[in-house]
Formats: sequence, structure tokens, C-alpha cells
Amino acid sequence: MKFTLRADEIARLVGGRLVGDATLLVKGLAPIQSAGSDAMVFLSSPHYVEQLRDSSAQVVLVEERLLDTARNISRRPRTWIIVPNVQAALVVLQNKIQAHRRNWPTGVEPQAHVAEDVELDPTVYVGAFAYVSSGCRIGRNVKIFPHVYLGAGCTVGDDTVLYSGVKVYDYTTIGRHCIIHSGAVIGSDGFGFVMVNGKQEKILQLGRVVIEDHVEIGANTVIDRATLAQTLIREGVKLDNLIQVAHNVTIGPYTVIAAQTGISGSAHVGAQCMIGGQVGIVGHIRIADGSKIGAKSGIAKSISEPGQEWLGTPALPAHQAKKIWYVLARLPEMYRALRRVLQKEAKE
Repeated sequence: MKFTLRADEIARLVGGRLVGDATLLVKGLAPIQSAGSDAMVFLSSPHYVEQLRDSSAQVVLVEERLLDTARNISRRPRTWIIVPNVQAALVVLQNKIQAHRRNWPTGVEPQAHVAEDVELDPTVYVGAFAYVSSGCRIGRNVKIFPHVYLGAGCTVGDDTVLYSGVKVYDYTTIGRHCIIHSGAVIGSDGFGFVMVNGKQEKILQLGRVVIEDHVEIGANTVIDRATLAQTLIREGVKLDNLIQVAHNVTIGPYTVIAAQTGISGSAHVGAQCMIGGQVGIVGHIRIADGSKIGAKSGIAKSISEPGQEWLGTPALPAHQAKKIWYVLARLPEMYRALRRVLQKEAKE
């Protein structure tokens, strides 16, 4: 991340306490092990404090809890910008710099197609070969990059970004300040079939997808439209790449889900959940608010108690799963011990 700021300017931006030379000029953010003398590094974990010993960086963004250890290890004078949470400070810094430097385009490129009845604010950008269908409503500062498709009757809220190759089916609603990455498909048919006279007949998917404000959807993630009502992604949800969200699913506010997770139809995921990669969630169940589900877990039944951690397939409460794994790792040893006992008994 490149920028040029004085140390005291960075401290003001992130609300940090500065100790050292306020006039030092910082020309970017870099990893501890490769940073030059004009770069700033950051420390948010004790695992990386030791690397500071030989780092050339003169300015360090550090959490209060790590300051004393870092100063004792450091072999040279440094300027410290001290904050309670480094990751939160970095988000503030990045947003400030990005807002200042980014020069988004506006206007409709000649190769784009925008239907005559589309409500399009003058601040909108529509890139080449994008297709905006009849009845769409596009808010202020929306950026629609090349090769995006918006089906009939879609709504896109202010300050939302649709990167190249996003496909949005008819009557989808996307809120304000959303980011949808390349290759995402929003509103495709739910996977619904019924056996009739020995053949699978398609159940028409007549509903839609509603995405609320401040949602981010990763590349190649798919969100299916509902059968009759709506698939609902609530405010502040963050979805990684390569996630499947089936029809009629609801994902609660500020939940985050890692890559390759699949959520089956009509499941309800609560608010502020954290779901790891490659998790499988069966349909028609509910997951309580604040649940934490480890990678590769299989959720086969509802989780009713909020704020609990779950692991394994089928998923169990984390403390129980860890006990089982502890025993499983020792099964060969236990088996050999049992054989010795049985052989001794047989001789007797």
C-alpha cells in the first residue's frame, strides 16, 4: 500500500498516540521482514514481534498490549503509533487514502446498452458491453463495470460497485454501499425439482433476491432466487468467493462466511455469525446469532443456543469435538494396548 504522509498525520488519521519523531515521512505500508526505512509496518500479533528486531522500518503501528515487548526487542530507535486495535486502524487509514486517491469514472460508455426507461443518476458509470435492462433503477455514484448484466426491474442503491462480469437476474434488489465482485451471479434459479411420472420436473422459481446495505459478495459466489418470496442477505453481511446460497435462505446482519461454503434451501443463518470455509449447512434449519462454525464442519440440525462454537462433521460443540479428536488421535496406541491385554488373557 503506497502513500506519502508524515508520522503525525497518520497518527491523527487513525486516532493513535505518537511516541518518537512526528516529522518522519512515511512512503507506504510494508511487511516487517521486507520494509525499507521509509515504510511503516504494523504489529497486531505477538507472533511477529521478533521480526521487528532486524526490520529497517522507522515507523511502527502497534497495539498497546504489544508496545513494551516490541520496544525491548527493537535494536534501533523507532517512532511508535499506538492504537487499541491495529486492524481497525488500518481500515481507517486505507479508507481515507483510497477515498482521496480513487478517481472513479462517470457516464455511460458508447458500447454499453441502457434501456430507455432506466432511472440513471448522472453520477453513475456504466462500462463497455454492460447491459442494463428495462425498468432498472440505479442510484447515485453506482459503478457498473464492463460486461455486467442487470435484468429487468433491478434496483441498485447509492455507492454500490458491480465489478466486471457480475450477472444479476430480474427484479433483484441491491442496497447501498455494496460491493459485488467479478463472476458473482445474483438471482439464478433455485435448485428445485419434483419427480413426476418417473421424470424430474422443474419447480419454477418465481421469487427474487434482496441484498441490503453494506454487503460484500466475493468472486464467483452464487445467490439463488426464492421459489416464491425472497432470498434475503441482511445488512453488513460479507461473503467470500465461491459460496453457494440456495433459494429462500436468510443470512442475518453482519455475518461473515468464508469460501466454498454451501447453504441449502430455506436455511436461516443468524446475525453476527462467523462461518469458516467449506462448511455445509442443510436446508430448513436455523443457526443462532453469534454462532462460530469451524472450517469443513457439517451442520445437520438447528443450532438454538447463541454464541457457541461448533466443529466437525456432523458438527458438535467445540469442547466436545476436541475431546473426541484427542481420543481419535490415540486410537492406534489404545488398540495396541487392548491387543496386549487380550493376548495375555488368551494365554492364561
